[in-house]
Amino acid sequence: MTFNRKITLITVKQGVGGAGREDVSHKEVWANVTEPGITSKFAAEAAGYQAERTVYMWRSEYSGQSIIKIGNDRYHVETTGAADSDLHIKIILAKEG
Repeated sequence: MTFNRKITLITVKQGVGGAGREDVSHKEVWANVTEPGITSKFAAEAAGYQAERTVYMWRSEYSGQSIIKIGNDRYHVETTGAADSDLHIKIILAKEG
C-alpha cells in the first residue's frame, strides 16, 4: 500500500459550557485516502454512521485524534479498524458539519 497523500490529524478539546471546540494540536502524516465502495457505504449506514472517506495510515502515527483534514476539508472519525497489515490502521471518516 502506498501512502501518497499528506493529511493532518487534529486533536480537539471541548470547551466549557457553550465555549465550543478548540483545535489543540496538529500532526501531518502520509496516508492512502480512498472513497469507500458502495458495499462499505451501505454497511456503514446500516450500522448507524456515515462513510465518506477511508484513510489507511501507519498505526503508530494515530493516537486517537477525532478530526482529520484532507486538503481544505475537515472530517470527523466515525470508526477505526484493522487494515490488511497489523502495522496499518483503517479509519472511516464523515464530512464535518
